[in-house]
Amino acid sequence: MSIKILVVPSKILSIMAAGRPVVACMNLDGDAPRLLEEAGCGYVLPPEDPVILADHILKLYEGEGLREEMGRKGGEYAERELALTVAAKRYVELIKRIKD
Repeated sequence: MSIKILVVPSKILSIMAAGRPVVACMNLDGDAPRLLEEAGCGYVLPPEDPVILADHILKLYEGEGLREEMGRKGGEYAERELALTVAAKRYVELIKRIKD
């Protein structure tokens, strides 16, 4: 098990924890896009493309099942992987390995 320190806007983590789907316009390289893909909880879109943004917002607006699924996945991922108790446990395990 490895511990990663993600560089992700806190708003994304809050949206995930709230069980809502994420639509993010940002550079497609980096931790946030990888996190959202791994969690399966939303869309990461290139910046400055209002047509693509509108299309994806419309998909979520029209797709209640899709919204619910992505929201559920994000909430479950946040609880399983990003909760403070999970991070603390991982740090303790890491310190124990380093110490030994």
